Amino acid sequence: MARKARSVHRCAECGAEHPKWAGRCDSCGSWNTLVEEVVTRATARAGRGSEVSGAIAPVLLADVAAHGPARWHTGLDEFDFVVGGGVVPGSVLLVGGEPGIGKSTLLLQCAARLEAAGLTTLYVSGEESVEQVRLRADRLEEDAGPVRVLPEVRLEAVTTQARLVDAKVIVVDSIQTTYTEELEGAPGNVGQLRECAARLMRFAKETGAAVVLVGHVTRGGIIAGPKTLEHVVDTVLYFEGEASGDFRILRAVKNRFGSVDEVGIFEMTAHGLSPVANPSAAFLAGRSAETAGSAVTALMEGTRPVLVEIQALAAKSGYWRRRVGMAHRSAWPPASISAGWPSSWRCWSGGRACRSTTSTCSSMSRVGCAWASRRVTSRSPPRCAPACGTTPFPGTRCSSARSASGAKCVPLGVWSGGSPKPSGSGSTLHTCPPRAGCAHPSPS
Repeated sequence: MARKARSVHRCAECGAEHPKWAGRCDSCGSWNTLVEEVVTRATARAGRGSEVSGAIAPVLLADVAAHGPARWHTGLDEFDFVVGGGVVPGSVLLVGGEPGIGKSTLLLQCAARLEAAGLTTLYVSGEESVEQVRLRADRLEEDAGPVRVLPEVRLEAVTTQARLVDAKVIVVDSIQTTYTEELEGAPGNVGQLRECAARLMRFAKETGAAVVLVGHVTRGGIIAGPKTLEHVVDTVLYFEGEASGDFRILRAVKNRFGSVDEVGIFEMTAHGLSPVANPSAAFLAGRSAETAGSAVTALMEGTRPVLVEIQALAAKSGYWRRRVGMAHRSAWPPASISAGWPSSWRCWSGGRACRSTTSTCSSMSRVGCAWASRRVTSRSPPRCAPACGTTPFPGTRCSSARSASGAKCVPLGVWSGGSPKPSGSGSTLHTCPPRAGCAHPSPS
């Protein structure tokens, strides 16, 4: 069959084709995302009346088993929790993260545990040699010796070897280095990424093997490549954390077989990544309750409440930023601070980023206590009273909250500000901002 080569400009965000280069994509409106690539298409097509060989016949939905396939457990509790209870056979997972964050280490540990459970695992290394993978495996607590390693970047060779060894789990590290010989263009371009991901997805559905893809991220923190890459896979996971810190967070942003926005906490050790069973205790380890401008707040990460420490510094300035400035202005009127408006600098324990609005009230009260050089205790006056929740605007009625995040403080033996829970006090946490006119008394 004759093939004709042509050049197109494809958008890296939405995958739309353009006949020539332009600064802005007409489909999604993104700027500077058009990349030239050479594609080949068949000039002869099958007739309309021709029959398709090997077509799959439709089935009744009532005849499909309701319980579904059994999940494969890796033994890493945090990983299994994020993906919904284990790896689903025939699924495709995409794991993205910054360079050096520990993606390859985490997946090599999962591969070693699945191999020990009796599942044939194939680890495809497109970025490292076999000797380099062995060096990483020697540092792990798990025995990765039985794992089959394939240093290959050609997609056809990967699928052929996976069929020969009857692999149940295939780890491709990474999808940006994989290419198919049927398309022209360098590995990592839009066409190669889309085609390789689509073929691996079809391979997983046909054979029942689970495919795990490692994806690079851009400077903006999103997975490199077209958005189609995230639409094709079943689960998208982001591996986050400070490269200089010990804690790593595995976050699910898409999951067809479980909850979205679930997080798993890991600690990087000399023997690999270790799941953190109690993230709140790990984030609060070594915290001093005698420090001014420091407090503990509860954040909802998926279905899990996590206690973290917020530290604040305050200084004279007129600079404010977004929600924090609005919250501070609503809680601290100009007459309450005669020395001037404080600008605040806040940080969360463990180097993690806060996406929940429930930390607004706690952050606001910490800045006030830092400005007044007051430490937060369970018997602090209303101005430095610990709080958990969002901050209402001035003039609105404040109410008490008995939420899942508030109930989390009681079993750990801390009050909402992180100090020991007073005897005889209730577990209700107040969302009231520390200002005059609040009907709730300070904790005592």
